Amino acid sequence: DGGNDIRAAAIVGQLITTGGKISNCYVKNPTITPGEHVTGGIAGCVYDGTIENCYVVNSNINGSSGRYGYIVGDSRGDKSSTDRPGTVTNCYSDNTPLISDRKGNLSSVENKSAAQFASGEIAYLLQGNQQTDIWGQNIDNGETVQTYPVFSDAKVYKIYNSGCTHYGEFIYSNDANAEFYHEHSFTEDSNGFCTLCNGYEAAELVDGVYHIGNLGQLMWFANNVNTAHKVLLTADITIDNSVVWKPIGLQDGASNSSIF
Repeated sequence: DGGNDIRAAAIVGQLITTGGKISNCYVKNPTITPGEHVTGGIAGCVYDGTIENCYVVNSNINGSSGRYGYIVGDSRGDKSSTDRPGTVTNCYSDNTPLISDRKGNLSSVENKSAAQFASGEIAYLLQGNQQTDIWGQNIDNGETVQTYPVFSDAKVYKIYNSGCTHYGEFIYSNDANAEFYHEHSFTEDSNGFCTLCNGYEAAELVDGVYHIGNLGQLMWFANNVNTAHKVLLTADITIDNSVVWKPIGLQDGASNSSIF
């Protein structure tokens, strides 16, 4: 308690040493309300020093002066040549403000959702290129799954998926050799589009004839069948302005001689 000059945080109130560093720390559920001056989750203020590879979640952090943030409250460094800017890198929070300078402006620390924390993404990002395994998270074992990154040997790997846009370009797994696939889900109301990823439903091939009964199957045929075939349209199909439609043709640009 320094009266009107308080520096309050869960880890370090004030980091103002050249070369000083706080790395690989996390804070969960902090409540820091000194009422005056500079407050943060990891550090109240950082001048000259560095904060890296840290996260703060479920925070209740306040400061009446506006110099507060869920990572650091004051990173001083953009007001005059005498300022001593601190460095904050690869840090994450589940809320805003993320980091403020001495005037309360936000800086470059990333907000992430609860789903991103639970997925293993943040554990993967926190580990980064560090040579020693520090961060991990059990995300594959349903009995002991962990919601947030921890110091653990359950290493997290980035796994590229098989093309399901519902899950984005990749997911995360504790298995470095995991392959990611999903079963498409189609309903009577989905018009031939997967309810998970919006992928097309394959047309059914019956005795050498493709049966097409919805828009998704027609889109699938247009994108996947590159030779002439017989096609049976089993329903009226409407293509409206919500669909980017490319007329059916062969890969070399020639007309498709399929029989409808």
